[in-house]
Amino acid sequence: MKLFFVTALMLLTSIANAADISGLWIGYYGYGPEDAQETPFAMIIKQQGATIQATIIEPVTFGDPNATHRQAQVLGNINDKQIQFIKQYSDGQRNAPVSYALTVIQNQLMTGKWSIAEESGPVRMARVNAAEIKSVFTNIGL
Repeated sequence: MKLFFVTALMLLTSIANAADISGLWIGYYGYGPEDAQETPFAMIIKQQGATIQATIIEPVTFGDPNATHRQAQVLGNINDKQIQFIKQYSDGQRNAPVSYALTVIQNQLMTGKWSIAEESGPVRMARVNAAEIKSVFTNIGL
């Protein structure tokens, strides 16, 4: 019984220490020879405890050339500052799930890798802060 309480306390402490990553993030992932191809994307994350759900929107890089964007759903978890999730495209163009392993840096950046089969590449993301965007427009007089 004592072991149960110690384990539960450790789990609750881990969840309490986890970064709150809910919100809008933008970034890119690299692929191809030497990760030369960089694909930008936007990700809206909802975190509940140690579980994350998200939607990703990115430009079309394969599949239907008439499509304006691709959408994917994300399900994963966060443990302290380590995030793991699976991205599954919802357009049926690529059925294999893409695994991500990222680290949160100062609750404003994420960095890590994506992988699918034998392929992998870098991922870089930054949290979008509406106040900073407003400040940019204010500074240029708009």
